[in-house]
Amino acid sequence: MSHIDVNLDKVVSKIENVLDLRNQQKHKPITQKEDVISLEEYMTIDDNNLLKDLSFYKQLQQGYLSLPQLKWDKQELLDIINTIDKENKWLVHNPYPETFHRGNKFATATSEIPSSILKQFKMKFYSQSGFSRLYPNSSTPPHPDNNPDKRLHDGTSFIPYSRECAIFFPVEGDFNLSPTNLYKVTQDVKNEIGVAGLQPKEWSNEKILKFEKFKTTKLTLNHPTLIRTQGKIWHGVDNPTNENRTTFQISFNSPYTFEAVAQLFRSGLINVL
Repeated sequence: MSHIDVNLDKVVSKIENVLDLRNQQKHKPITQKEDVISLEEYMTIDDNNLLKDLSFYKQLQQGYLSLPQLKWDKQELLDIINTIDKENKWLVHNPYPETFHRGNKFATATSEIPSSILKQFKMKFYSQSGFSRLYPNSSTPPHPDNNPDKRLHDGTSFIPYSRECAIFFPVEGDFNLSPTNLYKVTQDVKNEIGVAGLQPKEWSNEKILKFEKFKTTKLTLNHPTLIRTQGKIWHGVDNPTNENRTTFQISFNSPYTFEAVAQLFRSGLINVL
């Protein structure tokens, strides 16, 4: 199933319009047909709940949702990493010939979700899970998770083509110095920078630097965080430190879009201990 693009800008605009019309309605009757229809669409939702909806959808526009209610044990994940290290189960992705200033050496390792995290889910709607390790002095450029390069999706990685979003857990490294950066990349931005995917041949210093003005967020992952990995929100990481930077990630495929998974958390359809 292909990516389902929910237009959050339209959702936010509609709610803001309704709140504005309600305020106008206090002073004079609303008579325009389209305005009356807009008010009727939301007539069962009071202002307080509508404001909560507006705040929630504005947050989703940013491409991430912090999940402080999701309980996890960092040491449990570190123990799994130690086992992966000892058994040499990392799938290492070597730098590309057309690489940029830091290189992009990173590795992935598929792993089951620890029971302490898994028991908080009422149903199995995730797809895969595992660790992503960015080595010292390495970077991954801004990208969505639909990169056509088969070296990233060869059947042994937990990051499939169809990944819509993922929950990121910070495990190893300094996330203040190496945050997850989010970028808003529209078709106009792609045209300006001169990129399509990104495909490996496009990962140049010049084009990476052009992304800086389109950076919207730096996530230091103080809590488990749901991040959009498809659509107009791209993500990338620069690890300028001398230590590994490792996250544990739970992936969700279509039709479980970023908006759908976020709504499941908001609606309490995922157990919170």
